[in-house]
Amino acid sequence: VNNYSVNVTASREASSGVAEWFDGQVGSDGTMIGAGVNQGTTSPGELNFAFCGELAAHGGTLSGSMPLCLGQGSNHDDGESNNWWVGGTGWQTPHVDSDAAVEMLAAAIPEADPEMFLGTEVRMMIHPEHATAVFVLSGTAALGVAVDGFGFVIGLG
Repeated sequence: VNNYSVNVTASREASSGVAEWFDGQVGSDGTMIGAGVNQGTTSPGELNFAFCGELAAHGGTLSGSMPLCLGQGSNHDDGESNNWWVGGTGWQTPHVDSDAAVEMLAAAIPEADPEMFLGTEVRMMIHPEHATAVFVLSGTAALGVAVDGFGFVIGLG
């Protein structure tokens, strides 16, 4: 699995204005998912920061790019970590529960030990035009390997 990073310099002051901007960028024909948010929460109320760009594949059989936005929210229920949001236009959220999403994630990473996903909540969104999926993980599999204990896995093609 390749590891990539994004470095952002931004303030960390929770604001409903930033959340409204993020929601506007995702748009009504897009979707968003949150990592570290309560079940049933469909959009952020406040975000510390957000940014948008294009997710593009380099090499392989996939071509083109997809809009993708990322935002960091205020403290999660534990009071020690922040929630994260990812979304964009053209993306869809399949109607699957966390267990089914875990199975899909494990199938997408054949070298991973399926046991590593036990106790992990997984949400996903897909971009059907580009056969791409984004998974957000919260729980034991993400602890210690991602910011605030939330991991993001992006599968291209």
